[in-house]
Formats: sequence, structure tokens, C-alpha cells
Amino acid sequence: LSGISGQNNVCPDVYSTLYQVVAYPSTTYNWTVTGGGWSIGNGQGTSAVTLIYGNNFPQTLTVTPTNICGTGSPKSLTITNASTPNYAVECENNDVATLGPNPVLTEQCSGLRVALVLDESGSMIDDVVQVRKSVEAFVKGLACTGIKMAMVEFNGSARFVTYDYHEIDINYITAIQHYFLHQSHPLLLSNANYEPEGGTNFQAGLLAADALNIPADLVLFVTDGNPTVVYLQNPPPGYMTEGDDCSGFTAVKNPERVANKMKCEGTHLFCLAVGPDIDYFSISNVFGGTQYSSLNSIGNSDFGPANFVDMTKFMAKFSKELCPFTSNVTSHQACPGMPGHVTIALPGNYLPFSYELFTETGATPISQGSNINVSPYIIPNVNPGNYRVEVEVTQADSFCTRTEITFVTIIPVQFV
Repeated sequence: LSGISGQNNVCPDVYSTLYQVVAYPSTTYNWTVTGGGWSIGNGQGTSAVTLIYGNNFPQTLTVTPTNICGTGSPKSLTITNASTPNYAVECENNDVATLGPNPVLTEQCSGLRVALVLDESGSMIDDVVQVRKSVEAFVKGLACTGIKMAMVEFNGSARFVTYDYHEIDINYITAIQHYFLHQSHPLLLSNANYEPEGGTNFQAGLLAADALNIPADLVLFVTDGNPTVVYLQNPPPGYMTEGDDCSGFTAVKNPERVANKMKCEGTHLFCLAVGPDIDYFSISNVFGGTQYSSLNSIGNSDFGPANFVDMTKFMAKFSKELCPFTSNVTSHQACPGMPGHVTIALPGNYLPFSYELFTETGATPISQGSNINVSPYIIPNVNPGNYRVEVEVTQADSFCTRTEITFVTIIPVQFV
């Protein structure tokens, strides 16, 4: 008889989950669960059953096979409570980590609480400019939408950049800009600045996000590496405490335990894995293995990959999926020897608007306009290539300004 497959680290009161063994012909399977308050649901007698959960832990699920040859040896699985993590205290602890299901993210825009957890380890030092541009694009793209955000930075330990949730407006955007420029701001906690150094402690970053007074609907965890630091204590110390160097599986297992706890609280965890050195084993074991692929898939995906050069594009797309843009920016092909053009269309109540056109990674606009009171509006004479269009729209009811970022490509067309 094979071992029992199924979740062994679960949230209390989940209605039911499937557990199973390999099926053999003409065999019946007797399932029992001991620990009190739980029961076998559908499937008794077969090789797969559902468990009806309760609050008591631990539970022991046992299955015993019987056929014409007699009764076989039973197999058991111990099920523990994911909302009260049992952390490993030795670096070379090789217990198998069992990742819980990621809650589906259904909330969008107004009312959504987001915790941005940003890797500040030493390996990020060569890409600070890309990180800054990406985070700024993300918060600018969510301004005026009603989304509230808290922000955490982590290396060997973790710290809040902006504690608790703040609605994303021009004041919050300015605070984030000051954070990257090492300037003070009333919304920033003391000494909050982005200055990469030290190791990578996934556990600290997640513990800090878990310390928010209200669980986040979405944790966006941005990292370029695999965890190298962890807390070898149970329970762990505060997230501001420097962790222990650890290259073993514990550096993945312990943050996975925090992740499971947060999932029990209803938080959807998403990892943006950037750079060429990402360890997808670590990412998938902490966040899950379902990759973000296209628009409208945030709600059921666990991670998304990007190179640093594409990081701003990814974050802009991510904000657009959380809160669809008001502006509709489209590119138009160029005939041989002629430029193409870009069209910006907006609802009438968002006029006038302003725009800036950049090369995809450029810092200086190659075309711009302000107080434009016509829609659609055409940006003429755009040569073939990849571009970034930043459209600034102001909501008439609140005078709040949102910068909507779209990436477009002008494709040269050949005569046929």
C-alpha cells in the first residue's frame, strides 16, 4: 500500500479535502481519523476520501486495505494546524514542506488591501534603478482606485517602510519616491530607505506582512534570489531580528509555514521572481507552482517571472489587472519608409489628460502633451520600436491623479 497523499498542514474548518492512496483491483479501504471533531466524508471503502475538518489538532488519518488475501498493513498521515506553524530549529532539517492552497483573489480595486514585500538583500544592489521604476509604476498605476497598501523591506531581517494601510494617492506616491531617494517623508517610518545589503530572509518578510492589523487581501512579494537566512527558533523572534545563515531546506520550509498561516487568514500570496538567478524550487515551495501567464490570471496564480529590464512592464501590467485602466492606448503599424502612430482614447469625463511617450526603458520623453481635450488623440510620427506610454488622468469627482502606463510596439509592415 502506498503512502497517503494529501495536505498534512491545513487550515481549521476547511470543509473537506481529498486524501488518497494508489488503488488496487478488488480491494476495499477502511479509513479512520482520530483526534476528535473530524469525520470521513465521501469515499469510505474506496482508495480516495474527503475529510470534513474541525478545530482539533493534530489528527491522524489511517487507511487499511482488505482483499481476498486478507488485511494489509495500515498507512497513516499526521495532519497539523497550518495557522499555528511548527518551525524547524535546525538548518539541515529535511522534513517535507507541504504547501497549502492559495486563496483565490476575487476582490479588485476599491477595498483591496495590498502588502508589497520588497527584497532589499545585497544581490539587488546593481538593479536599484529598475526596482525604483517598477515600484513607482505600480503605485502610480493604482492611485485613485481605492486600493490601500502597506510596504515591507527585508534582507536578513525585515522592517516596515509604511506601516498599516494607506490609500494610494499623490502623498503616498511621493513617500515611495522619497524612500528610494533616501529622503524623509511623514508617511515613511524612521530610517526607511532602499539600500540593498545582507542576506535574504523570506521568513522575516512574510512575518512582517503577517503582523499587519488586518490580513492583506494580496501580498506581492518581490525577490531576485533564494532564501539564505532564516529563524532557527520556534516560535521565531520578531521580524526585525537578524536571522541565522542557513542554506538548507529549513530556509524554505519555515517561510512556507508562515505562508500557510497567511493563506489560512485569507491572504493570496504572489511572488514576482526577477533576475537570472531565481531558484524556482524555493519560489514554488513557498508560494506555489502556478505561473502567472496573461491578463486576468492574478486571482489563481502564485508567481510570475521577469528579468530586471522587464520588471517595470510586469508591475505596470499587474496594476492594470488589479484595476483596469481608464485609458485605451493602441499602436498602429508603419508602412515602409513611413512612421506609425499611437492612439490614446479616454471616456469624456476623464478629459483633459496629459501624456508622455518614452522608449520602452527610456527616462526622457520623446513626445509629450498636456491638457488634451479630445479623444481619441493621435501621437503621430512614431518610428518602429518598443515604447512606454504614460497617460495621466484626473478623476473629476476627487481631483485624484492616476498615471496609467501601457507598453506598445510599432511594427514595420513590408509591401506584399
